[in-house]
Parts: sequence; structure tokens; C-alpha cells
Amino acid sequence: FTGQRRADALGAGWHAVVHPDDAPRAIREFAAAMAAGAQAGMEYRLRRADGVWRWCLSTSAPRRAADGRLVGGVG
Repeated sequence: FTGQRRADALGAGWHAVVHPDDAPRAIREFAAAMAAGAQAGMEYRLRRADGVWRWCLSTSAPRRAADGRLVGGVG
């Protein structure tokens, strides 16, 4: 959708394709959900590979190790 390679989207890489007006809220809400070990759902604009901005519904969930320890998130 965005044209990003997987490696470029990992970690904070996804921030680069979130609309500048939506990025602070999206990043803050995702970080809060991950800190709480909770799922999140939000709408924000993403830049498509052709440069057009489109509204998307994003969901994320905590990723846990076999022992239940929080090791990251999947969105």
C-alpha cells in the first residue's frame, strides 16, 4: 500500500508514511497501547505508494514471548 519495504516499516519506520497532521496522535496512541500491553485501533491518513493520502483503519496488538513478556507490537 505505502510502497515501503518491510525492513523500512519496522520500528518507527512506519511514522514516515503517516500524514504529518495525524502522526503525533497515532504515534502517541500506539505507544500508550503498547505500554499498557493492550490492543489499539485508530484512523489516520497514510501515504500510498503513488503519494496520495488515504484514510485507513489501523489496528495493533501486543506481541508477547512464550513466557508472556511484552516484546513489541504488531500493527
